[in-house]
Amino acid sequence: MKFSFAAVAVIALAGCIQSTAPLESDAAKPSEPTLLGHWKSDLDGDPMVATIRQAKNGDLEADVLAYWEPGPKAATKRMQMVLARIGDARYMSIRDLELSPAYYLARYELVGKDHFRLYGMYTEELLDAMKQKRVAGEFREDRHMSTVSLTADSAELRAYFRDHGAKAISDEGYMEFERVESAKLPPPQKPGAPKD
Repeated sequence: MKFSFAAVAVIALAGCIQSTAPLESDAAKPSEPTLLGHWKSDLDGDPMVATIRQAKNGDLEADVLAYWEPGPKAATKRMQMVLARIGDARYMSIRDLELSPAYYLARYELVGKDHFRLYGMYTEELLDAMKQKRVAGEFREDRHMSTVSLTADSAELRAYFRDHGAKAISDEGYMEFERVESAKLPPPQKPGAPKD
């Protein structure tokens, strides 16, 4: 399985949750018109802009324009986004359409109509659940970025997150997205400049 830095970078959090299946709702795919449009965030100190739209098949897709590599050249990565609502919580499964069949799971929170937050760090409770075989997966420790890799199918994920979702994804460490008028990307941070 290829590792998709682009999808992780959209979450931009150490300690992310990878999954072989998306987290899906019990009923039909939830609609979230508020997410459609252009959103600005930060990728390791440099700006990034995500344009979220609904594809013809009903899926949400995001074209993420960012400085993925050091230097002044930006590139666009296309992501698929599967939304789920389980109880009061909103979840997003994100994958890079070019690189990886794996999804990255996150919880998102709407903060008015012009801001949203994306939370994607695993918790000790999720690690314990894997050890106790309450959800299938493994912990992959790495000196750069450790990940949880869930292997449960969508129904098993849904059942786990229905009962334990509030404790599976941390409230700490999140990306903040702000609505903007266009997908125009500001210039990158100057080399040597302090990161926010």
